[in-house]
Amino acid sequence: MERHPSRFIGCLLADPRPDGGGAAEVERLHRQHGFRAVRFNPYLWPEGEKMTNEVGRAMYQAAGDLGMPVCHMPFKGLLGHIDEIEDLATSYPRTPVIIDHFGFCKGGDTGSEEWRRLLNLARHPQVYVKTSAFFRVSQQPYPHKDSVAALRTLADAFGAQRLMWGTDWPWVQEHGGYSKAWGLLDEADPAFDSLTEEERRWVMGGTIQALFPGAWAAESVGGTS
Repeated sequence: MERHPSRFIGCLLADPRPDGGGAAEVERLHRQHGFRAVRFNPYLWPEGEKMTNEVGRAMYQAAGDLGMPVCHMPFKGLLGHIDEIEDLATSYPRTPVIIDHFGFCKGGDTGSEEWRRLLNLARHPQVYVKTSAFFRVSQQPYPHKDSVAALRTLADAFGAQRLMWGTDWPWVQEHGGYSKAWGLLDEADPAFDSLTEEERRWVMGGTIQALFPGAWAAESVGGTS
């Protein structure tokens, strides 16, 4: 980040342990090292604790005060954590929220309860969805037409201005590589890619530029991880 500030921004991993530093550590890393986002991994919370505990709320509020989006990574499924995410989004509307990897909602199943809960987050204007890691959520091989088709569902709910592309690098290297992930929309059958050209521009760089103004040189923007 320090060597290439026009190409990278940093997303720190929140440490919710009692000795993890909490909100003060979030602020320190932001001010001293330039981190601009925070990731909440619910499985780092101590057993029996939720992201809505005292330290989680303090970090969430601090992130909002500092203009840092909080990225949620519900590895084991959105339904296990959606109530916590809803609580935090309602309690701290000034904190931008990014739901990573489609919220781990499976492609081709947009009528499911987890998809219903994901789409319901659209009522919070500060919530964004990262359309990333297609290989994790698709139930079809590359070019993952079921998850590509789900982009239309997300765009109708959130608007393309709240969707952002990502690859899940470096793990995507084991699933076709970065270049294939970047060219996925071009490989998908047009019938499954119903985004307009303007919507594509938002998803493929416009949204992330708007969310992190001044973070990149315009020519270097190309999605998120």
